[in-house]
Amino acid sequence: MKLIDFGLACKYDPEKGMNGYAGTRTYMSPEMLVENYSSKSDMWSIGILFYVMITGCIPYAELEKEALNKQIIHGKIDEIPL
Repeated sequence: MKLIDFGLACKYDPEKGMNGYAGTRTYMSPEMLVENYSSKSDMWSIGILFYVMITGCIPYAELEKEALNKQIIHGKIDEIPL
């Protein structure tokens, strides 16, 4: 299986890291929301994708942007069934 969206792709420089974000907030790593991040954030997103595929639930239940950010940063899982 391949998951690709070149519309959100950017060139990665390991010395500078990345900042800013694009994509679905539910799949973003905590680092993406608070600081520069590395390609390791992609592994977080893949982990969330597998979590959804295995459990059938989205791990973060908040709908408001700021509440969802806090839930992700603090690692509080509150599932919403799909």
